Parts: sequence; structure tokens; C-alpha cells
Amino acid sequence: MNMIFRFTEKYITLLFLLTNVFFASGQEYELQKSGSKKIELTLSTAYNKSYTYLEATEWKSIPSIALLNHKVKSIEVYSLTNGKLLESIPLFEDGPNRVGNSTTAFHIYAPDSIFVFDSGPLMFSLINNKGEKLNSYQNSDAEILGNPIPFVPYKPLSIQSKNGKLHVTGIRVYKPFYDDKGKLLVSINIKTGKEEYLFRRPQFYEKVFYASPQAALPHFAINGEFFVISTPSSNYIQVNEKDKPAKYYLAKSAEIDTIMPYATKMPSFIDPNTMAEESVLKPNYQSIIYDPYRNFYYRIAKIPPTKDQWMSTKRRIGKMTVIILDENFQKVGETEIDYTKYDVNGFFMSKEGLNFVNMEKYGQNEDELVFDAFVPVRKSGRRNGISSRFDLPHH
Repeated sequence: MNMIFRFTEKYITLLFLLTNVFFASGQEYELQKSGSKKIELTLSTAYNKSYTYLEATEWKSIPSIALLNHKVKSIEVYSLTNGKLLESIPLFEDGPNRVGNSTTAFHIYAPDSIFVFDSGPLMFSLINNKGEKLNSYQNSDAEILGNPIPFVPYKPLSIQSKNGKLHVTGIRVYKPFYDDKGKLLVSINIKTGKEEYLFRRPQFYEKVFYASPQAALPHFAINGEFFVISTPSSNYIQVNEKDKPAKYYLAKSAEIDTIMPYATKMPSFIDPNTMAEESVLKPNYQSIIYDPYRNFYYRIAKIPPTKDQWMSTKRRIGKMTVIILDENFQKVGETEIDYTKYDVNGFFMSKEGLNFVNMEKYGQNEDELVFDAFVPVRKSGRRNGISSRFDLPHH
């Protein structure tokens, strides 16, 4: 079965490679630093790469960045113009305005309409900027399936709104996901609370099992009528447009070959040590980001360490790269990111570019957050290979 899986994927990969090469413009790009933004933190606890969620927003017409640290129990909105605090939105754990005590993400629909996600009861709450609850949305699968993960509690969480609907990654990570009813995206009508399941995981990957739950957690980007879906275990992205059939585009890292599953069906038992090693040593794709200012897409890839590196140093990451796709979903470049310097999950889009939290500068001053922005720049000449680098890791 593994041989068939590998042969089929390689055949499809070759076919898509030939198609992409035929239609690609041949122009290569690389990400280059375009500037920095700094905000003066007023959070009562430090920025945490694992728990702090952030989102770019227009707060009352001011370009802003909003931060959540679940330990602080508030959402802080800072101006990207002068770095000052604009709003502090409390998150209540008890009483009629309770949003839960396991908040992991949020989405600002409007200054008086903010969705807060709690991973405990798997619930979205709609609050205003005073923290007063306006509505709540409980996923209907929670009671039926016992304890699934219908909303993804991992960071970064894909949450976006469009045309009066809230869209969020909504697959089931455990066994119910691996049957024919597995869902990929949940759409919630903001007024009625009615749920609608959209799209499915690529059929080729629907039956197999990956040891790491995150290998089955997709991310998405919205561009007009396009839903662009990135499945971590697939070298392809899935593009849906209205009621048209899904299209698939090869969007692989030069560092990643076939991503083999742990098993071709749900195993009855998995050794915890084997699962830990599998989850570390398998590559995956972590986010898909649309750049509306330049009409590019960015796909973040995690390249694992070698088994020797993992056994000797327990380093969980080899390197991180950003794959650059043009408006036609053709790969036009790939740039390595120094994950020891940047929080590659702490990102947002702005006119200045794709912004990452500079953890190196934050280590020097915990009262400030510095965001370095990067933009795709045309290379002066074609080079062998497609990988370029900046701020290479030191190891």
C-alpha cells in the first residue's frame, strides 16, 4: 500500500510540476525586509510564542494590531501608527459575560463585535469592546461526538469573516474525521448562528492516518470568492471558487518530498514515543496567507531535523521557509526564515508586508514588540535552485 501511495503521489507531483513549469512566468522572487513597526506593551505578562494570539485590524479607521494572552484575560489593541494602546477589552471568566477560561484566539469583526474562542467548551462568544456578551455559538458536534476538536485550538488559528459569516477551520481530528463525513471548514452565520460545513480534505489524503494531529489541521486564506486551503500533510493547495469544482496547485517546498502517512488506516494503538518521533520528523505546512496589497500568497513550511539531530539535540525544527505563490497560484520563490529570531506563527499582513514578531529584539526589551516586515522582491537574475535565505539560523 505504501508503494502504491508513494508511486501515485509522485506521478501526480510530476504531472503538476510539468503543468506548473509550462505556465509559470519563470520570474523568481525572494522575501526581503522592508521595514519595522514597534508597539509599547502594556500587557501584564510577557509575550508567549505558544499562547499569544495576534491579528491585524482597522480599529476605528486606525491600522492596528490586537494581541491576546489568555493569562491576561484581555485583548489589547495597539496603533501601528504610533505604537500606543488604543483599547483594552476584558475577557470575563464568570458571570453573564463569561467567555471561558481557556481562550486561545479571537477575531475582530467590528470594534463592537469581537469573537472570542474558548477551547474548553469549544465555543465562540460574541462580545463588544466592554467585554459584554452579545451572543454565543456552540458547535453542534460537541455533544454528539463526545470530545472532538471541531474548532482548532492550535496557533495560528484560521478565523476570518466575510459577507456576514464567520469562517473557521473545523475538522475533527480523531476517528470521526477519517470517515467519509470529514469536514474541512465551518461557516457560521453571524446573525442566526446557523452552521454550514464547507469543503472537504483532498480525497487522496482522506483515509490515511498521520501520527501528529496537526498534520490534519488545515489553514485557509480568503481572496474575494477564492478559498485557498493549505493541508499540512499535502504538497498541494486546494482552491475553491463559488460552486466550481476544487482545483489543486502544487505549492511544495524544495526541501520536502512525499509526506508519507503513519498508516493507511486508523491504527488501534499508537506507541506514545513513536508518535512523538513521527510528529517531529515529518515535514508539514503551517499557514497560508494572502497578501492583498501585492496579490501574492505565502505558505509557511516546517522542515524537520534529521533523526540524528533529533536524537542528539532534541531540536524539533530543522528550518522554516516561506513559499511565495503568485496570483495564479504558481510558485515563484522560497525564502528561509530564521525561526530562532522570528516567531513564524506570530505574523500579520500590512501595507508594509508580511510581518513577524522579532523575538531577538523582544529578548532585549520585554516592554516592546518589534514587527519586521518582508515583501517579495524580484531577483536580479535566475539562480540554480529556488531557495534564498536571510537571517540564517546558527547551529
